[in-house]
Amino acid sequence: MPDIPQILTRICRRAGLGYCPTRPLAANLEHTTRCNLNCKTCARHYWGGQFRDMTPEVAEKVRRQILPLVAHATLSGYGEPLLGPHFFALFDEAVRLGKSVSFITNGVLLDNATLKRVFRPGVDVHLSVFCAACERRDA
Repeated sequence: MPDIPQILTRICRRAGLGYCPTRPLAANLEHTTRCNLNCKTCARHYWGGQFRDMTPEVAEKVRRQILPLVAHATLSGYGEPLLGPHFFALFDEAVRLGKSVSFITNGVLLDNATLKRVFRPGVDVHLSVFCAACERRDA
């Protein structure tokens, strides 16, 4: 994985900025694009891409090299984050490192055990209102 400070410096120079951070403040970590719902309002209908998970190798690099650098990690994107096989490894590591964490979920997979695990100080769980009338499907 490339050196993050070097990448940031290159971007800042190209943009002509006088100040460049030495590390990113936040990372949006889209670790899965799979979903257990089929919502008509979802951008995934217009995307045309394949639905898949971050590879274990990339997830491990993110856990070791990206999470220590950032103050905040967002663990969602176009898929349902709780379906991702690396969600809890990334989540637990970010919490262990004292990072703030957020993710957007459709709420279907929020059982009691998951609620107890994710509802804690420094974690923002956002429930999507788009999925209220969506049909379920196998992910």
